[in-house]
Amino acid sequence: MSTEQEKEIEDLKRTVRQKRNAAQAGIFVAVVIAILSAGWLFLQSETQMQKSLDAKEVIVSSDSLKQIQAKIQEQELFIQTQTEEITRLRTERESAEMDGTVDEDRSENESNSDSEAMIETGKSVKKRL
Repeated sequence: MSTEQEKEIEDLKRTVRQKRNAAQAGIFVAVVIAILSAGWLFLQSETQMQKSLDAKEVIVSSDSLKQIQAKIQEQELFIQTQTEEITRLRTERESAEMDGTVDEDRSENESNSDSEAMIETGKSVKKRL
């Protein structure tokens, strides 16, 4: 090999080495920036969480809110059906009283048993929540 070729090979090696070093430096800078960004985001979220705790705010995930909404809708439906049932029973009782077919003691017992059944149903609903 001639000295000119050796020189050219050395120049190519130096160029490759410089490019490799530049690539490594770029990767190093990118990693440092990523770490600093992650740390800054973590500190910001901690600060925000602390502010919400100081303000006595409650942070709830959207899944939890959906579950709460479903339970509320279930309870509203239950209350609506119970209200309709109470109205129906009262109407039946009033019509039976108007016809004179209901004995006062019997209607009072039915009213008490209906009230007790509604209380028990309400307790079971509370337990589900």
